[in-house]
Amino acid sequence: MTLFETAWKSYEQSCMRPSTSVAQRIEMRRAFYAGAATTLNAVLETGEDHISEDAGVETLESMKADIAIFTEKVKNGQA
Repeated sequence: MTLFETAWKSYEQSCMRPSTSVAQRIEMRRAFYAGAATTLNAVLETGEDHISEDAGVETLESMKADIAIFTEKVKNGQA
């Protein structure tokens, strides 16, 4: 099983009820993989020749901050 498949299965088991509809399950999986693809593409771009090391680090730090902010909002019931 791949990294993303493993992560999806973990997410699916922890967040979805048995009563979750097939349509909702499909849409949630699509959203999960869209997020994974966006993240992977951003990380891969940081290694491109036209991106400086400082800019790459800035991108990764920005991604880290976005996740921290979102996680805090979820904890506070704001997201």
